Amino acid sequence: MQLYPKPQSITIDASQLFTYTSLRAEANFSTNELLQNKIDTFNDPLHTQASTVSLFIDTKQSKPQGYHLSITPTNVSLASPSEQGLHYGLLTLAQLVKQTPTGQLPCLEINDCPDLPNRGFMLDISRCKVPSLDSIFELISQLAALRYTQLQLYTEHTFAYRKHQEVWQDASPYTAEEIQKIDDACAAQFIELVPNQNTFGHFERWLKHENYLHLAECPDGFIHPISGKRPFGSTLKPNDASLEFLEKLFDEFLPNFRSTQFNIGGDEPWELGQGWSKPQVEQTSKQRVYLEFLKQVQSLVAARGKTSLFWGDIILSLIHI
Repeated sequence: MQLYPKPQSITIDASQLFTYTSLRAEANFSTNELLQNKIDTFNDPLHTQASTVSLFIDTKQSKPQGYHLSITPTNVSLASPSEQGLHYGLLTLAQLVKQTPTGQLPCLEINDCPDLPNRGFMLDISRCKVPSLDSIFELISQLAALRYTQLQLYTEHTFAYRKHQEVWQDASPYTAEEIQKIDDACAAQFIELVPNQNTFGHFERWLKHENYLHLAECPDGFIHPISGKRPFGSTLKPNDASLEFLEKLFDEFLPNFRSTQFNIGGDEPWELGQGWSKPQVEQTSKQRVYLEFLKQVQSLVAARGKTSLFWGDIILSLIHI
C-alpha cells in the first residue's frame, strides 16, 4: 500500500476487511460549497445502495489540517477539525479505494497532519514558458493531490497590464480574466494563489524599452557582478516616480486574487548605488537605501489590504540596522 504524502501514522489490521460495493461520503453537518463539491466528486451518482463514509467535524483535534480515518469491518468514518482536513482525508481514502479494486478495504486507523501549515510551489512564468490554462489546471490538480496549500506564479513581465503592451506583447502573458480563472481553480482545491510581481530588481524586460528608461537606476546599463556588462538596467530607481509606477501596477494586478498576501520579490537589485541612487548610497549605505524603498513599497501593499512577502537575500544583511 503506497499512500502519498505518507501519513504520520497508520495501523493496519490485515485480519479484518470492510467489504463494499461502492462508497458514498456523507457529512453530519452543513458543509460549505467547496467541501460539498469534493464530496460530490468522491461519490458515484450511479450507486444508490452505497456504503456510507461518515464525515465529522471534531473540534478536539488540535491540528486544523489534520484528519483521522477509521475503517472497521462495519464502518468507515473520517474526522477532522476543518473541512480542509476532511478534504485531505477523502483524498487518502480515494487512494485506498483505487489500490483495492476488489471492494475490500483493510481495516485500519490513519492519523495524519502536515508538519508545515503552509506548503507552497512557485512556478517561474517569466524566464520559462507561460503554461496554457489547461497545463496550469493540471498542475493545480497535482499540487492538490500532494496537499500543497499555496501556488505562486513568478512574474516579471507576463501579466497583460492594459497600458504596457510594449513590455508583454511577445511573452504570451496571462490576462486578468485568466488569472481569475486560475485563482478560482486554486480555491476549489483549497490552494491559495498568492500574487507575485517583482517590484525592485529583475525589471530588465521593462527597462530595456525607451518609455521606461526614466525609471531605471542605470538607464545606460551596468556591470553585473557575475555576467559583466549589461546593455540596459534591471533595477528601478528608488524614488517617487517608481512608487507611483508600482502603485498603478498593483491597482490593476491585485484585484484578481483572493489572497491577502503579495510577493513583491525585491531580490537582486544588482546595480543599486551605481546610478541614480549613488549619492544616497555613499551618504548612508546600499542596505539602508534598499530598506527605505522596500518599506515604501510595503506601505503601498498594506494600503491595499495585503501582507508583503519578499526575498531575504538583501534583508539578511540588514540585521544590524
